[in-house]
Amino acid sequence: LEQLRASSVSVQRLDGILKGLQDAVLVFDHSGRVAFANPAAAHLFGVSVDDLRGQPEQALFLSLIHI
Repeated sequence: LEQLRASSVSVQRLDGILKGLQDAVLVFDHSGRVAFANPAAAHLFGVSVDDLRGQPEQALFLSLIHI
């Protein structure tokens, strides 16, 4: 139980760090869809963090070419 609590605290700490970065951070799942995006990534793509979740990586990076 103590290890689980410590792991949860570590995940919360990492989540806070990633969300606070000024650099865009995207994490993709095994199928190539966004599993995590921080606010800087949302700003880069001009959408909300919620809108980024689940998006396929190809569509995101193709959208950058057209900017």
